[in-house]
Amino acid sequence: MTPTSAASQRHLIPDAANANPLCGDFLPLRTCVQILSGDNGVNAVHEVPPGVKENVWFFVNRMGNRSIFSGDKFWDDCGAWSKRHGTKSWHLPDSLAEVRLMTDGLYGMRGKVEGLTLKRLDPQPSSVLCVHRMYTRLAVDNEYQRRITYIDNVDCFIAEYLGEFPKLRKTHGNASKSCTEYTRTRPDLLADLAATCAATRDSPLTIYNQKDL
Repeated sequence: MTPTSAASQRHLIPDAANANPLCGDFLPLRTCVQILSGDNGVNAVHEVPPGVKENVWFFVNRMGNRSIFSGDKFWDDCGAWSKRHGTKSWHLPDSLAEVRLMTDGLYGMRGKVEGLTLKRLDPQPSSVLCVHRMYTRLAVDNEYQRRITYIDNVDCFIAEYLGEFPKLRKTHGNASKSCTEYTRTRPDLLADLAATCAATRDSPLTIYNQKDL
């Protein structure tokens, strides 16, 4: 029997479920805010579904992607991500006009007024959306991109995947005895392992090997 080639293995992986299509680029800000505000009727999934993700987005519950060790994990099965950068911006809820957080804790807007680059808003807005956008590229293929978008005090996030899913993925950079593809451990599994370790004092590896994964 002829072994399955690495190129053909890509086509054996099913597409991820509950995917919503992208149209050649990441979603615009207004669409992201509408989704995160629950105004478009999309139901959130517990985690980013496994499988091929090409030019699609998902609406995901943040609570299922938290770790007791370091907060949000934004788990997926794509492998190791690299070249991370992010933005943080503040917007008025209705117009989504961008405002700036000034050094005195008040909000202002760009503009030249009496030599100042920021004009303090008067009155101050009663509410402001703090929008976080995190961009990463897959280590094995920098053309494959992911963007995570979330708003402070909203329990969901948007995960967008742009580009063609790579045919091959990398092993973990610290792996010395394994040549299998690297996939991050789910945050809920990490939390379960930590709780079981504390209760039984068994090693994490022992507990992990006992689980039916």
